[in-house]
Amino acid sequence: MPRLWNEVDPSTQSIQGGENSPNAVQGQSSEEPELEPVHLLPRSLIPFTPYVEKETWLPTAWANMKLDSRGINISILRKWMMVCTKLHGHRCDWERAGAGPETTGPKFLIDVDNMKLVPSEPGFRYVALSYIWGAVPSCCTTLENLSTLLEKDSFRRLTIPIPQVICEAMELVQALGEKFLWIDRFCIPQDDGPEKQLQLNAMGSIYAGAWLTIFAAQNADASQGLYGTRKVFDAAKGFPPRLTSTQKVKSNAAKEWLTNEKLILRNARTLMCTQWFSRGWTFQEHLFSSRRILFHDDSVGWECQLASWHEAQDLSDLLDSDIPFLENEPVGLHKMVLSPWPDMFRYARLVSLYNRRALTYPEDVSDAFRGILLLLGRSYTGAIISGLPEMFFNSALLWQPWFPMMRRHPKGQSKEDAVLPSWSWMGWSGDMGSESWATAYSYMRPTPGRGLSGGNISSWRTVSTVEWYYSETFEGKRERIVDSSQEYRELVNKPSELPQKGWARYRDNRGNIFYRHQTDPLKDFWYPIPIMAAPQSSNSLINARFIHGKSRSAVFNIGQQFSSQSSNCDAVDLISEQDNGWAGFLRLSLGRDNQRRVRTETCELSAGHLEADTNGKLIFDEWERPGCPRGGYEFYNVLCVKWRGPPGFRTAFRRALGRVEKSRWDAVATEIDLTLG
Repeated sequence: MPRLWNEVDPSTQSIQGGENSPNAVQGQSSEEPELEPVHLLPRSLIPFTPYVEKETWLPTAWANMKLDSRGINISILRKWMMVCTKLHGHRCDWERAGAGPETTGPKFLIDVDNMKLVPSEPGFRYVALSYIWGAVPSCCTTLENLSTLLEKDSFRRLTIPIPQVICEAMELVQALGEKFLWIDRFCIPQDDGPEKQLQLNAMGSIYAGAWLTIFAAQNADASQGLYGTRKVFDAAKGFPPRLTSTQKVKSNAAKEWLTNEKLILRNARTLMCTQWFSRGWTFQEHLFSSRRILFHDDSVGWECQLASWHEAQDLSDLLDSDIPFLENEPVGLHKMVLSPWPDMFRYARLVSLYNRRALTYPEDVSDAFRGILLLLGRSYTGAIISGLPEMFFNSALLWQPWFPMMRRHPKGQSKEDAVLPSWSWMGWSGDMGSESWATAYSYMRPTPGRGLSGGNISSWRTVSTVEWYYSETFEGKRERIVDSSQEYRELVNKPSELPQKGWARYRDNRGNIFYRHQTDPLKDFWYPIPIMAAPQSSNSLINARFIHGKSRSAVFNIGQQFSSQSSNCDAVDLISEQDNGWAGFLRLSLGRDNQRRVRTETCELSAGHLEADTNGKLIFDEWERPGCPRGGYEFYNVLCVKWRGPPGFRTAFRRALGRVEKSRWDAVATEIDLTLG
């Protein structure tokens, strides 16, 4: 009978195979603590960084950096499409990979052969365009002109000029041999409120459904061209004539050659400095696109799920040789959604990367991230509540800024409908410190050969003390929030118990116990967590303005302001009014506090503790403050609040978050009914 429990043989330091395990997997010791905030480490960002996470395999390791003086050669773009098809098959497609988001697709497409709008049909292969609208008024589809745009050659007869980037995108799609193009301003009637919202909700699906996406990252306005200062030509048509390889070598100095690896890294850096890369909506457009042609820095590059190339590289040998079908794994979102377990480590980094981007209308923060929430939420139990996974709600509520953040305020036509609660990161713009969610992903153990996903198991814990409820209005129906992760952390101290079938226990060569689940036998966990038997087809996204619970509050004096060692924000000490002793701290969300308040009210969110942990000084602002009990720190997570509203409707709004030492809090805290808005 197969064993369900597996141990490391001390003599061989290898894990003996059981029913759900690979044989002879080498034991792995824990990694050393990180010396930088984990969300800023290159290896943490690689899965969502343009270009650099892909294979750059080519017959030669060098690329000629001198760009073709004749311009951008469209035949190179067609070659990329052919090479991807030959080497990767359908593995770059969301649907063929079994990883697609919701199935809602585009309602209309542009037929570039007949220059008109056509209703989209299942099976249509189309190209999408990602670009920046800009402030220049220009034509778009409305309910009034929709019937006209459905007529042949209607785009040639428009009296209002079409933005240059769109004209060139239409011409490019036709030159690439494709027929259909999706562009938001023309394929979504802009004054059809309900239908427009449905299409905005489906943006992730629309970009995921595109066979190819063109990224216009060269300029910051749709009125400017796709190619920058260079022209475009098609060498496959015989004009201008090709240069020979000998001529290419002679025309370039040695310094104009780079390794493929350095070339791709350079390409990533230049793209990340563009205006296009700073926009909120383009974040999920890039992540969801299966294949990408990217125009920026007066050059063009390629990305798919398995490779990245630049026009300076010669790919001719790839088409002519008998290279085997590449067996690389998908990366980024493709890789995440194929997993049945919730990856809070990566979700925290996605939020940090996204939330620093700009939105013309701050209230779009949920819509512009909706596709990612829907997709990743398929492996979570419970809903996603205003950007916080219900499954890890108590930990997710403890988000902290990495740099000072600014409160979001709606400014569109439907400001009264905006949902930007202060208790969620969605209510603030700026860089969230993803390490502040460490207790939400503390179940993840680094796995040899699978990249960094988590860190050493830490004694830092978050414990629920408030039973939370959410509501969409102050007086609306209140639904209980179920944080299902709380009970599983206890299994670290109860190794004889398993929560559900499919789990197996292991021990590394340092005696540390860890776990694996049969749905992903190569992923290590420090303790079991709820795992979906199969990813959900959809997950409930809830835009809640308020959360409610019976909590406690206390008032403290404001002490010295100091620079945090675990972020780029300032922090302040909290001082007991009883004996003037150190009680805790707050990390300031809005930067240096010029309004020197003497006292502040704080409300309890949850409890926590940290033992004499080597990571304490890296993740706790107050770790080296006089009075902080570093040998065994018991505390409450507290929120500094500002109250608004009349009696009976009083609502607290977040100002800053911190911790108060347990005995100090228990001595003065009083019970309250807390509503956070």
